[in-house]
Amino acid sequence: TAFGAPLARGTMTGDLRIEGQPEPEPSQEIPASVRSVSPDYLETMRIPVVRGRPILASDDAGGPQVALINEEMARRAFPGEDPVGRRIGVTADFGYGAEEYWEVVGIVGDTRSRSVTEEPVPEMYVPHGRYGPGFVWVTVRSSAEAPVSLAAIREQVRALDPDLPIRDFEQVREAVSRQVAPTRFYMLLIGLFAGLALLLAAVGIYGVLSYLVSTRTREIGVRVALGADRGRIVRLTVLEGLAPALLGLGAGIVAALVGARVMESLLFGVAPRDPLVLIGIPIVLLAVALVAVAIPSFRAARIDPALALRAE
Repeated sequence: TAFGAPLARGTMTGDLRIEGQPEPEPSQEIPASVRSVSPDYLETMRIPVVRGRPILASDDAGGPQVALINEEMARRAFPGEDPVGRRIGVTADFGYGAEEYWEVVGIVGDTRSRSVTEEPVPEMYVPHGRYGPGFVWVTVRSSAEAPVSLAAIREQVRALDPDLPIRDFEQVREAVSRQVAPTRFYMLLIGLFAGLALLLAAVGIYGVLSYLVSTRTREIGVRVALGADRGRIVRLTVLEGLAPALLGLGAGIVAALVGARVMESLLFGVAPRDPLVLIGIPIVLLAVALVAVAIPSFRAARIDPALALRAE
């Protein structure tokens, strides 16, 4: 359980304070998201503890006020230092009777808690039993291969407490789909326009090469009359037609490598220099160009030298 979950509402935010350090300038403030969680929340969400210890059941009952921080907060608030054992607080008053400072007992991995397209932000986790409000988000991860239906989860909750009010259910993949839906729509439009542009480029290559073959009918006829192999005629016209495409592909790959860092923040689940993308797309474009030049090339190889010379 937790007050809030990744990609859902429920985090509390305040400016970070470190015990023993003066308040930073406004421009140097570090906004910190605070999430109260149960001891098994990290395991359920597969958030690793990279240093220190996790939140324990005994932390809910009493003892020192403890907290976990994520790697992003450790990098920004404690550069080059070990934050475990330090005491931190936030400026916001959450009204749960918490002391001003929490002792950092561990560091956990970063998560995209706000949006799948945003970089991780500084976060801290505190025991839910001590600071949590009267409502919670329950996170369920099934070990079964088949997905568990929401109806089955609802029945389990009702079995625990029939009077417990339930606001809503949502699967993580549904939350992800909801957030990326606008991006998917734009990518679909871009893909459609890109496909149309690819088709127009193929038609253009075909038209230009067909025109070049028609203007060189006499030359091709002379080559054939002098004994030129028809396979050589095909290779000649194919290479001449592919030369602009190869130059364009080379320039495009260079531009993609240079612009990868600019696009990195807009990508999710794809590396800016993904080998599959950098190799697959040029292969597709080259195949389209090859098909576009193949028809005029084979047509040129079938030219009758007698008819070609008589026409000239």
